[in-house]
Amino acid sequence: MLKYEPHVHSNHSDGNNSVKEILDEAIKKKIEIISITDHDTLNGSLEAIEIVNEEHLPIIVIPGIEISTKNGHLLVYRIDREVEKGMEMAETIKAAKELGGFTVLTHPFEFYRHGCVKPNYFKHVDAVEVFNAKSYLNFLASYFANKYKKPIMAGSDAHSVYTIGYGLTLVDLNVEMKHKNDNTVSNRVFEAIMGFKVKIEGKRVPLRLRLTKLFK
Repeated sequence: MLKYEPHVHSNHSDGNNSVKEILDEAIKKKIEIISITDHDTLNGSLEAIEIVNEEHLPIIVIPGIEISTKNGHLLVYRIDREVEKGMEMAETIKAAKELGGFTVLTHPFEFYRHGCVKPNYFKHVDAVEVFNAKSYLNFLASYFANKYKKPIMAGSDAHSVYTIGYGLTLVDLNVEMKHKNDNTVSNRVFEAIMGFKVKIEGKRVPLRLRLTKLFK
């Protein structure tokens, strides 16, 4: 099983740390795959890919972005162009899929964190983040993912290097996939997720770390 951290924010949006600091911490924690999912920009992901390729770092980067829609936040992976923010959720999902994107509802039902609160959108996404290390409503995400028979993922929603790895999607792939950054690997990862060949692993972010982020 490969450790995939699919939900991290850098200082390209509202995260505290640089992309290099994030990559170094992920490697230190033996995470093999990572997506930097900054709000409404791919800049963090693109920088991560550049750094990994230039420095030959032992980690796979899958590009990602957290898009602000009218109906809540949406994680999108495997795209090389940004999708316009502020559109309806259904319209955003459609636009992302036209670019070859893999769409994931993140922290659903948490309206105070811009989570989608309408269960009907579960039908249209590729997968659901059923464990978010900051969420109090993971049980609802799990319930509706099961109801609509959707693949599942877990993510840390890390805004600091301290909480990277608090939510991991363990992907059933051969270890030979490590250290390769190309579309083949990305496709294999999401094929495994769609085939329910994953396990989720996580722990809640302690309140003290959340308060540190809040008052920093």
